[in-house]
Amino acid sequence: MGRATGASLQGPVDENQVVALHDAPEKRYPLGDLLWHASLHEARHGAQVALLLRVLGQEPPALGLFFPEGERRPR
Repeated sequence: MGRATGASLQGPVDENQVVALHDAPEKRYPLGDLLWHASLHEARHGAQVALLLRVLGQEPPALGLFFPEGERRPR
């Protein structure tokens, strides 16, 4: 994530704010739609990796990123 993007996401997010992407500045998107797209995109890739590991006979690690303090991430 770029420094400017990170800084803009430090406070409340206006999901209706319209933004442009650096590689296509002529196109404009609602910020809420972009954040939703990024979340789904990440979830798909995590599921693809987990499926590939299972096909190869391996147990994938937990896909969760947050665990209570003092608890280790399951492997």
